[in-house]
Amino acid sequence: SFHVRYGKAVVSTQSTGEMAKQGATKHLTLHCVTYNLAELKFPEGADISSILGLEHKPDLISIGLEESSDFDLYPDEENDKQDPWCKEFDRLVADHGYFLVNLTSVWKVKIRLYLKKEHMHAISHVEAVTAKSGFVGGVRNIFKGACTVRFRLYGKHVAIINCHLT
Repeated sequence: SFHVRYGKAVVSTQSTGEMAKQGATKHLTLHCVTYNLAELKFPEGADISSILGLEHKPDLISIGLEESSDFDLYPDEENDKQDPWCKEFDRLVADHGYFLVNLTSVWKVKIRLYLKKEHMHAISHVEAVTAKSGFVGGVRNIFKGACTVRFRLYGKHVAIINCHLT
């Protein structure tokens, strides 16, 4: 099963000119999904667009995956790009004008962050941090850990965490 959180964040712009004088704010929306795949292989021909919240046209989309398939037992950027789930997410959001800002993996836990093209000029300082959990740093339990992506958007600090601990 998957869990979806959809919310609005108010971000004060750091712009100059009339907007700054008026104390303008920019309302941004974030669609955040966590999905425990339980090692489910991607079902060919499946329509997974409904979990991305594209009908709400969010400004940011965050996808957290847990217990992804054996395909990425030793994750790296190339493996993530070849993962069938991730390839389908990438294809769907690209069709709606989103760009992949960051992908981060630790063992079988992932986080992907997409941003609308119109906001690309306002994102900076993108960093990713991972943490393995379990016995001896996760050696005995490759399903547990956490991924974090943090960044600045319109001058505000934002952090998104996907963790699978129990």
